[in-house]
Amino acid sequence: NMAVNELHISRMKVMHVQHDEERREIQQLNDTFAMYLKRVQNLEEANKQLSVQILALRDRWGKLFTKIRLIILKYK
Repeated sequence: NMAVNELHISRMKVMHVQHDEERREIQQLNDTFAMYLKRVQNLEEANKQLSVQILALRDRWGKLFTKIRLIILKYK
């Protein structure tokens, strides 16, 4: 009976160690996932800012090209 109890205690210790290892691994995965999510959010924000800049440049260059085209047509 004592041997059975010791075996049971030993198995419980092993299960506890495994559980702790799994918990640490899950926490590491969660931390990595959170880091990726933050990176995606940063990239999305940068993308928004770049989109605004692109639209501003298109507007500016579009007006410039229109002026140049009018000058060229004037002297044709």
